Amino acid sequence: MKRRFLTIAIIAVIACSLNTGILLLLVTQQDTNSNYTRIPSTNIVPPAITGSFIQFTSLSTFNYSWWSTELANAKTIGIDTIIIQWVHDGATNKTLYQSSTFAFETASVSPDLFPPQPDPHGFPAVPDALASLLLLASPLHIAVYVGLTITWDFADRMDNATWLAAELALNRRLATEVLHKYGTIDSFAGFYIPYEILQASSWQGEDGVRYGNFFGAVSACIRDVEQSVLGVQKLICTAPAASAVTWAPYSLAFWEVFLARAGIDVLMIQDGVGVHRNGITSDLPAIYHVIADACNARHVSFWTDLEIFDITEYSPALFSRVQAQLDLECKYVGKIIVFDIPHYMSLQYSPSAAVLYHAYDAYRSRF
Repeated sequence: MKRRFLTIAIIAVIACSLNTGILLLLVTQQDTNSNYTRIPSTNIVPPAITGSFIQFTSLSTFNYSWWSTELANAKTIGIDTIIIQWVHDGATNKTLYQSSTFAFETASVSPDLFPPQPDPHGFPAVPDALASLLLLASPLHIAVYVGLTITWDFADRMDNATWLAAELALNRRLATEVLHKYGTIDSFAGFYIPYEILQASSWQGEDGVRYGNFFGAVSACIRDVEQSVLGVQKLICTAPAASAVTWAPYSLAFWEVFLARAGIDVLMIQDGVGVHRNGITSDLPAIYHVIADACNARHVSFWTDLEIFDITEYSPALFSRVQAQLDLECKYVGKIIVFDIPHYMSLQYSPSAAVLYHAYDAYRSRF
């Protein structure tokens, strides 16, 4: 159980390598608890889902017809944004799209998932998950953010200069090819950086420097390629995880420093409810309050990555729990993204996923 010391003043001086100098935080534990656990009384956005991730593993058996229906069903309940988790697997070095430099991931893409023919963009009638999803999203006016590569152990390797140079070169190659092949499709909205970090309550500002520098280097690669290929900049987003904030200044210092260096436009936060990391009322108010403060200070959009599953059996969550997440998180964020509709809130995937879809559809009809 969390202990609260209401009379002890704590002076926290956290030295962070910010461009503006040293971040000095003077707080009391009483003030920290009261400020960061108080739930706002008004919503920033309605408690409505407007976006969803699409997982890499979603593509293994689903053909073009299946995805056409899936996206149409998602649009019906208000989805206007999709984030493709990644299009290149760092472990296999294969892509979900037809590449001139990488092998194609035949094991993860249905042989029937190819663009419709004839296609005005000139894509051939061969499996290509990225082309298919972008073309399906376009007439529905669904914005698509494309994740590049995923390397799960990046946190253990990002301080290695040789690995870092190779990883940045890989991101540059991917971004260049994706923009040349797909960047002019109307639905293409920007990039998602898939590297996942977990910000725990004991981390301090210097951790924000390391992670911020890494994300900033990736963002700089993307910006450079966008300017070279398209002449414009698209949005860049990412979705770290966070655990319960037991001492808010540590967490605030991390996010302030991270955002000062990361070069991103949108920060989502994995709410951790589905994986049983965070409690809705016990942990999320402090987490979301701290990150909202940091995003506001850096002029970065703050969205949520709301988990609509239960990790115990990798099953859809009960709608009563999802509604509680929606009702709380809408008070802090500008957009609600979920993880993820194709697996856990789909009329096609499973009966239990259809139950959650219908429950949410009935709920959203009330506002």
